[in-house]
Amino acid sequence: MSKYREFTRQELYELVWSTPMVKLAKEFGLSDVGLRKTCVKHAIPTPPLGYWAKLNFGKPVEKTPLGPPRRGVSDRVLVSMFTSIEMPEEFAEAAISARERIQAPIVVPNEPPTSFHSFAQALRRALKSAKRDDQGFLRGSGPGVLSAAIGPANRDRVAMLVDTLFKALEAAGQQIKATEDGVSAIVDGEAMVLRLGETRDKTEHQPTKSELKAKADWVSGAKNGRPITTRTGNTGALGTTSHRGAYP
Repeated sequence: MSKYREFTRQELYELVWSTPMVKLAKEFGLSDVGLRKTCVKHAIPTPPLGYWAKLNFGKPVEKTPLGPPRRGVSDRVLVSMFTSIEMPEEFAEAAISARERIQAPIVVPNEPPTSFHSFAQALRRALKSAKRDDQGFLRGSGPGVLSAAIGPANRDRVAMLVDTLFKALEAAGQQIKATEDGVSAIVDGEAMVLRLGETRDKTEHQPTKSELKAKADWVSGAKNGRPITTRTGNTGALGTTSHRGAYP
């Protein structure tokens, strides 16, 4: 269950600029993303990435002023308060620290870099030589190769994603290591096995004109009790004797 706590826009503005969003959200039993959405909805500016790190190191920071509410936006803000599972203090501190070390959003570029990260390049080569499996995916795996199952159309995009992510991790002081089974990230001394996967869209099959004609021919043949010859690609012809029954 949840309850609500009411703030003015000014009160919530002062809170989010005096306490890191992750820590404040924890007090409300919310995620920092949920609290940030509430602020955006009520036109309340929030500290940008890297704000608290700069503040802690005595660097100059700018506090975005609170403007008047947009038309239709109330000055009263209701924030849902949930009873949350208590997170160990070291976990909460680690989450805050990790967010503060990210100086800017991690954005995957639209164009390939002049030089790929070595692990991104290894994955790129593996996917380039891979053949589609029975689900239509290209798979990369092996020593020093990030385990991945990717659709062919996203092969180049995935290489840029991995390149951007791994470079950002190393810029934040973390490590990427090759293993016998693939690739691991060492984050604050903890090893994590990395895998990359893509799901398939499940859409209803729309029969083609040739499939509709084949069905019509089958139904017609079944009514007349005559044999039907069906061609299946390059495998030749299949001779079948039609009879009444359900369309296969």
